[in-house]
Amino acid sequence: MISGLEEATAGSVELNDNVTLGYMMQDAVLLPWRTLIQNAALGAEVHCKDVGYEREELKDMFRQFDLAGFENQIPSAASGGMKQRVALIRTLVMRPECILLDEPFSSLDFDVKIRVQRILIDFLQQRGMSVLLVTHDIEDAIALSDEIVVLSNRPAKVER
Repeated sequence: MISGLEEATAGSVELNDNVTLGYMMQDAVLLPWRTLIQNAALGAEVHCKDVGYEREELKDMFRQFDLAGFENQIPSAASGGMKQRVALIRTLVMRPECILLDEPFSSLDFDVKIRVQRILIDFLQQRGMSVLLVTHDIEDAIALSDEIVVLSNRPAKVER
């Protein structure tokens, strides 16, 4: 509902008029004919941004997220965790004010997940970004959240 992909059946979602959103889905959704770095740059290209200044930032982010050396690999040669990190980089490089994350760490090994979470926290704090995280992993929620909302089974209601 926040991203506009679904309409509310009741109530409403209100955002400030010019809030920019980034949305990382649970699946990486990478284009198989593009390299990993080309997939990471896709959002900027689609939004007609000058990708030139972002290339160095992309390379730096690949290094930070332990993907250095894999920039020119195609998705079929990458692990699920690598693809998920590329999808996260693709979202972050757009510099949205608010990021919607749907199970962003589900394909990551535990040690990689902890490193990525630390990098993400630093990145968000440096840039003043807000995040709405949807997860079934209570450890992810605790590690990354200022506030946690638990939903009941269907129909979903906020648990008190």
